[in-house]
Amino acid sequence: SVDLGEVFSNMQVFIDNSSIEIFINDGSKVMSSRVFPQIPYSQCQIKVEKGNADLEVNQYKLKEG
Repeated sequence: SVDLGEVFSNMQVFIDNSSIEIFINDGSKVMSSRVFPQIPYSQCQIKVEKGNADLEVNQYKLKEG
């Protein structure tokens, strides 16, 4: 959970095999974490604590190198 202190306008979430990064309002708030799942993950859950949210979700596959 993060207190924005401002109106929420957009969020970008980047997930790979061992990390997650979240950029809110074009980077005015940033969160990142290392993750080490025991099994491959295929879902992402977003919760809204107050009010409603309209979401547009785009998934992009990264090239494996």
